Amino acid sequence: GTVSVTVNKAAATVTLDSLSQIYDGTAKSATATTDPAGLLVTFTYDGSATAPTNAGTYAVVGTIFDANYQGITGANLTIDKATLAITAEPKNKTYGTTDPLLTYTYTGLVSPDTLSGSLTRAAGENVGDYAIGQGTVAVSAPANYTVTYTGANLTIDKATLTITADAKTKVQGDPDPVLTYTITSGSLVGSDTLTGA
Repeated sequence: GTVSVTVNKAAATVTLDSLSQIYDGTAKSATATTDPAGLLVTFTYDGSATAPTNAGTYAVVGTIFDANYQGITGANLTIDKATLAITAEPKNKTYGTTDPLLTYTYTGLVSPDTLSGSLTRAAGENVGDYAIGQGTVAVSAPANYTVTYTGANLTIDKATLTITADAKTKVQGDPDPVLTYTITSGSLVGSDTLTGA
């Protein structure tokens, strides 16, 4: 007679690796080792065959794809946030002049993510130091970053004002003329005034 013989797949083990990674804008895949070694493993991430890119935790399932062996296992793949450090640059200006552009440097930004917005500073126009704050500067993908900010100061320096006495003459015995002066360099700012004689 004729007999049908069924040969079932043998059991194999799958161990998942590369389960802790850091966001860098590229897809992050798990890896696997098998016993016996060298078997093909396919992966799903939260049920999708597409490896994730963004920071977060994803359920990974690794399944052996082989004619003679079978095996499956699961674990979590964690993509940690990248660290983005923003540092304000110190600035100076002279009393009475307009503010310079407030600028910053940064490290840790991943392409194609971008930074946008502008820094702000503490209010005040008198001579002194004014803290520069992060203002509206933000990254385009905030969920993928831990952002640190290091501030600096805008320093307002004293303006230079040169006052020159006007030369005067009088006839002997006459009273003194009014002693006057001229501002020969610099200028008064806003409502500032000169007083005294």
